[in-house]
Amino acid sequence: MKRIILNTAALIITMATLLSLVCFADDAADYSYSVENGRTVITGYTGGKRDLVLPRELGGYPVTKIGDGAFSGNTELRSVIVPDSVTEIGNYAFQHCTSLKSVTIPDSVTYIGYCAFMDSAVEHDPAGYDGGVLYIGNHLIKAYESVSGAVSVRDGTVTVAGYAFSDCVELENVILPDSLVSIGPSAFSNCRSLVSLNSPDSIVRIGETAFSDCVSLASVHLPEGLTVLECGLFNNCESLSYVIIPESVTVIGEDVFFGCVALGTVEIPEGVNCIGGGAFAECSSLNGITIPAGVTKIGVYTFLNCSSLVDITIPDTVTEIGEEAFDGTYLADNDEYYADGVLYIGNHAVK
Repeated sequence: MKRIILNTAALIITMATLLSLVCFADDAADYSYSVENGRTVITGYTGGKRDLVLPRELGGYPVTKIGDGAFSGNTELRSVIVPDSVTEIGNYAFQHCTSLKSVTIPDSVTYIGYCAFMDSAVEHDPAGYDGGVLYIGNHLIKAYESVSGAVSVRDGTVTVAGYAFSDCVELENVILPDSLVSIGPSAFSNCRSLVSLNSPDSIVRIGETAFSDCVSLASVHLPEGLTVLECGLFNNCESLSYVIIPESVTVIGEDVFFGCVALGTVEIPEGVNCIGGGAFAECSSLNGITIPAGVTKIGVYTFLNCSSLVDITIPDTVTEIGEEAFDGTYLADNDEYYADGVLYIGNHAVK
């Protein structure tokens, strides 16, 4: 009798184990994913479950990112729990999930892209907003465009998602907490009244065009841990006259200061090795700049129409200068800087 009971118990345990494996396999089969450098990115979901606990592992590797548009348009999805293996939620990840009312995002997530929850039920629920601002856990997702004056972001907030304050044209001042790790792409784009914003040194990433068209922003202190100035970061910030680029920065992306017509003198740190095309284009007040020795390439249109640029140092490490990099500058438009019809800057024939 004891042997029968034991065998029955073993059979039950074996069946339970097999059932759990089958269920896990079925769940895994519902996801499409890619593996990049030993990390899994969820790229899609074909299952029919309305309440999802996303897997911590797929394909034998930890799930670290929910990819761009991975669940976009899933109108049946009702709730999602993101595991603490995930560090990034991509652009439009849950866009148009019109039934999605409950989302759990752990603090392990340190970056949220463009419009990740746009047109979802959770974004449309006014009960989720605090002072016109929607938080999911410790993540600031969205602010009503009517938000105005000064806003203090809640203590403990880890991320400001992409487009969070975009088009808040009456927003004047933002106070960010020391807990903040990242600001998503276009997070403050077209905040045309924004005059001041602190950037605590806890921030290690600021997405592209995060402050584009902030036409009233006059000065910015960038955090010390930042390594990349993403593309278009201050695009058309026409009042920006003063900025300190921290020593930690190694890359200045394309169009970072494009159209910053009030920007005077800029110091580029010694660690910078890349200056993208158009980075300082249309900065008509820029009068002096020194390119550090680590830079090997100056991109196309980098200083296009910098009409006040009279003082620039280019090191011999630079081996490539893009087309029209200095067109429309004071140097290029004055014959006194030419020798035998060629414009030289240091040991470089520019035009």
